[in-house]
Amino acid sequence: MRQISAMCASWVLAVALSLASGGASASGTGISLILERTGQSVEIFTNLRAKDLRAIFGVDALGLTGADGRVSYGALRTAGTFDFGDTVVRDVTVSQGDQELLLEAMSIMVHPLDNELPFETPIDGAIAMSVCTVPDPLEPPDIADLDLYGGFITYPPSGYGALTITFPNMIPMEMELLTYSDGAFVERTYLELPANAVVHLPAVAARDAQRSVLQRLFAW
Repeated sequence: MRQISAMCASWVLAVALSLASGGASASGTGISLILERTGQSVEIFTNLRAKDLRAIFGVDALGLTGADGRVSYGALRTAGTFDFGDTVVRDVTVSQGDQELLLEAMSIMVHPLDNELPFETPIDGAIAMSVCTVPDPLEPPDIADLDLYGGFITYPPSGYGALTITFPNMIPMEMELLTYSDGAFVERTYLELPANAVVHLPAVAARDAQRSVLQRLFAW
């Protein structure tokens, strides 16, 4: 799974830069999630202000920036973001029943606030977290001027079954949750969550158990 971004970066960039802005993002301290649920997996795509990493995930943004708080795209391309993605969700737990599940990062990417990407569908999420050949600006942007997009995956006994996700958020936060089943839209939910939020996701009906969103997007 972790080779997907590198394999497809060259054409994904062209696609993403051609898209009009208009994706969902929370105001204040908040996060938007897209869940793509299949029989074998749950793909979780996230969008938040990069400056809110610590408030929501308890993770210092220094994993993305230099000591000056600015982000070098070139450095991110060289070092990659898979390890930092795992760090982002190290204190997030996903469980089904009594079983705690492994949550693995696929990619983490940042984009300028003034070039907001669409974030409504699993395809949007996969593109946003896969753009890894963004040209370096003359001056590296400050972390406060960036949106962060992430992609994560877990393999529960049933991707359609009820799940519980806990967050290490230090303060209350808003959440927009878009749920898909086999690529078909299920529902949009808005939540006002306390610190150390616990989100209970109900079971969903299967729609088409053939391929995940990444398999449909990258034709494998």
